[in-house]
Amino acid sequence: MYKIIFLFGLISIVGINSSVHNTSSLIDYTDWKAGISKNKPLLAKQSLATKQAYLFEVIAKSIPAYWIGTTWDFNGVTRTPQKGAIACGYFITTVLEDIGIQLDRVKLAQQVSSVMIKKLTVKIKNTTNFSTLKTYISTGLKNDIFIIGLDFHTGFIVKEGTTFYFLHSNYINREGVIKENIENSAALKGSSNYMIGSLLQNEILVQKWAK
Repeated sequence: MYKIIFLFGLISIVGINSSVHNTSSLIDYTDWKAGISKNKPLLAKQSLATKQAYLFEVIAKSIPAYWIGTTWDFNGVTRTPQKGAIACGYFITTVLEDIGIQLDRVKLAQQVSSVMIKKLTVKIKNTTNFSTLKTYISTGLKNDIFIIGLDFHTGFIVKEGTTFYFLHSNYINREGVIKENIENSAALKGSSNYMIGSLLQNEILVQKWAK
C-alpha cells in the first residue's frame, strides 16, 4: 500500500495506507498542471490502485478547489478556472485534458454526452430511475469517478465512500461549477434519463494516462 500526500498540488508516494489532500494554499493552476505531468513517471511504476487513488484525489478534491465558482454559460469554453465561463460538457473535457488524459476536448464537449461516456468510461448503465442510479453508483470501487449524462446536461459523479456528489457546471440560475450532494441536486433529480459510466474503472485509460 502507498500513502499519497498532496502538497500544494504536488504528490509524493511514501508507503503506508491513506491519502492526505491540502488545498489551503493553492499554487497557480498552470504550475499545478505541470506538477501532475512531473508525477507521471513516478506513478507509472505504481499499482493500478495507486493510480486510481491519485486520479480520484485530483478530480474529487483539487479540481473543485480551483474550479468551483466559475461561471456557467452555454457557450462557455474557458481554459482557466475563475476566468470566463464554462459549459457543462467543456467542464468535463477541459479538466480531463488538463490532468493529462488524451482526448479531443472541443469535439467531445460539443457532442451528446453519450459519445463522451462511451469513449471514456466502462460499466455503462442506462436508467430512468434515481434509486436505480444510486444502486449502480454503490457498486465497484470504494472511491470512484463517473461521468453522467442527463436529458440536457452532463457532469461528474464523485463517489466518496458512501457519499455521492454531483460535480458539474450548473446551468440552473447560471450557478456555474458546483460540487453538491446528489440528493440536493435539482439538475440531477430533474432529469428523466441517466446514462453513467465509471472513469476510474476504465483500467486501459488509467494505465495509458500514467504512461
